[in-house]
Amino acid sequence: MSETVATEMDFQEQVARIKMMQEETRKYVAEQHKLMTKTAKLNRDRWLAPLVVVSSLGGGVLAAIASHMIKGMGE
Repeated sequence: MSETVATEMDFQEQVARIKMMQEETRKYVAEQHKLMTKTAKLNRDRWLAPLVVVSSLGGGVLAAIASHMIKGMGE
């Protein structure tokens, strides 16, 4: 009888250990997913920054040209 109890306790211990390992795995996967999302955002921002600079520069040049043309028309 005591061997059955010991076997049952050993089985319960193994089940508890497996559940704990599964929970750790879920946390690890969630952390990896969060890091992958952050990496994707940083990559997007890295490619977006030069486009913002170019479009701002282009807008400034167009504004300067328009201003110069408007002054020329007034004279």
